[in-house]
Amino acid sequence: MTLPNPIATLYYKKYRNPFRLGSYVGFIRGFCAKPIAPYLIGESQLNADTLQRLSRSRDAVRTMVIEGLDSDAANKWFQTMAHGHKHVALDDTHYLYVLANFYLEPLRVLRQQHKNLTKQEHAHYLAFWNKVAAKMQLTNIPTTYLQWLTLRNNYEREHAGASAESKLLMQRCLYLVVNFSIPFGFRGISRRIIVNLLPQKHRDWFGLAACRWLRVCVRR
Repeated sequence: MTLPNPIATLYYKKYRNPFRLGSYVGFIRGFCAKPIAPYLIGESQLNADTLQRLSRSRDAVRTMVIEGLDSDAANKWFQTMAHGHKHVALDDTHYLYVLANFYLEPLRVLRQQHKNLTKQEHAHYLAFWNKVAAKMQLTNIPTTYLQWLTLRNNYEREHAGASAESKLLMQRCLYLVVNFSIPFGFRGISRRIIVNLLPQKHRDWFGLAACRWLRVCVRR
């Protein structure tokens, strides 16, 4: 009998909504960082290739979660990423920052709903993202929640603020990530929720205003 996939259970069964929202926020927070955005936008800014890159990133994570990191499908994504990153002049810290947001933001949204992973669930979840980093052949990979959080905090202090490129990409991401899986009639409210879930400093960087009547409590 096939054992249940503990990571897919977290993402698509037990904590489906907070993990979906947290992943959307992590997507925006990670890829729209000032040093990273120019590589996604490319020479012609918000072109079709940018949309394909963002869509592929979402599909890659989904495949890794559902199929498992050692599956043939996941390994093909790792090979594709290695090829795509070959000519990108970013050191490993930037890639780790993106992964930190995919790892940390679902946990942050879950806490806002007054829920937490069990000790065993978090062990599986942490091991999953650590293994993603290892299979990407990154170095100096954090091994604990506190280390991942420290890496993210240090990165955002060093690269604080937003650039013209990151603002343009954020606007595209905000629409794209919602269009991935939210029904048409719910996309507007979903975008407002995602904006509310961004930390205040990120809303300030991107010139976004929180929607007060949603009453979403955002932890700084």
